[in-house]
Amino acid sequence: MKRRDMTGGVVHQARKVNGAQLVECKHGRVKSNPRPYIVSNFEGHRELVTGSTCEDLLASGCKIFDVPRTDCRLVLEDGTEIDDEYLATCGDYTVLVILKASEQIKYTQVKAQQMIANIGRLLASGPQKLNKIFDPVKDELVNKMLGHIQSLEAPRDLLLADSKEEDPKWFEGEKRAVSKRSVLRDRAKTRIKGYYYKSKDEMQKRLGESEKGCVRHLFEEFLRLLKQNDHNGHYFVRGDTGALCLSDGQFTCQGTFNKDLCSGRLHVINPYASREQLVIFSTWNLDHRIERSRSILPTMSKAIQLADGRAVNAEYFYRLLFTTENLKLVHPVCHIKSEHDGYCCDPGSWYTDNTTQNDGRGDESVKRMRKSGQSTE
Repeated sequence: MKRRDMTGGVVHQARKVNGAQLVECKHGRVKSNPRPYIVSNFEGHRELVTGSTCEDLLASGCKIFDVPRTDCRLVLEDGTEIDDEYLATCGDYTVLVILKASEQIKYTQVKAQQMIANIGRLLASGPQKLNKIFDPVKDELVNKMLGHIQSLEAPRDLLLADSKEEDPKWFEGEKRAVSKRSVLRDRAKTRIKGYYYKSKDEMQKRLGESEKGCVRHLFEEFLRLLKQNDHNGHYFVRGDTGALCLSDGQFTCQGTFNKDLCSGRLHVINPYASREQLVIFSTWNLDHRIERSRSILPTMSKAIQLADGRAVNAEYFYRLLFTTENLKLVHPVCHIKSEHDGYCCDPGSWYTDNTTQNDGRGDESVKRMRKSGQSTE
């Protein structure tokens, strides 16, 4: 029943939504008690927040995800924008997405991926007779369906386009770029260069003045090899020999450090398809199976200290730090940040003469010293 307040405004009778939500409509505005929601950003990171209006949730979410409030909007998982009145009808812990102006949800693609995941589970849990029929072609079937998702993301002509003239929207924010391949080459080179400069800085801090000459020589050799191989920029360039993607630019997660394949069949991406996919691709990692900071750098330090006139094997450590002999391209979910047990440098490869200092400790001593809190320098 409606009633009028002293100012002449209409106040609607309080009502419950979803069995518990108290809502009052006054002067056409919807008010509700603070309730819990799950807010997500475009990359899929989720946080629990409470609020009673869209503005409450936007303010909290933008603060959590460190994005400017003026550039964002609140939507459902399918991309539908909502207002306070719709929010009042949502259940507790509804997932809401905060998008920046440049971001857009591709709901059809998401639903297609969910469908493929369901098919995969069906094939895995079906009757023995069904498994016998589908097992030989299951992987091929799933991979083909994943490939078809690309057509939902971008038309084939735009997917295969390479120049700014062919696909101008893809190049938004890339002022100097002339082709998609050049952008992806630069992205790969930037990652490899990052490993170089970060490792060089850490090694200089690990060792004393008397050993810094060896560090300098070692990294000069690394730089020579990197320049010789164009900083391995070909890793992200479709069509290049040694590229980590298919000819159309589709990358597939290579799985966690200790697996040969990715267990998540939907961990595929094509940064050549759209600007959105290019942005998401930046969250994928080149993961060191033998860890850079926990194993490679401590071992290099130890090798320098125990060299006793021998030449440290720069090519071996170069391959571990900067090449796919030790690097795997992985989806964020498959990037394991805890210690990679069982993956250590080979003591027989520390020096160019393939011998190690006769102390019998090898790389395992580096691990023991690290775990006990001792210096590995």
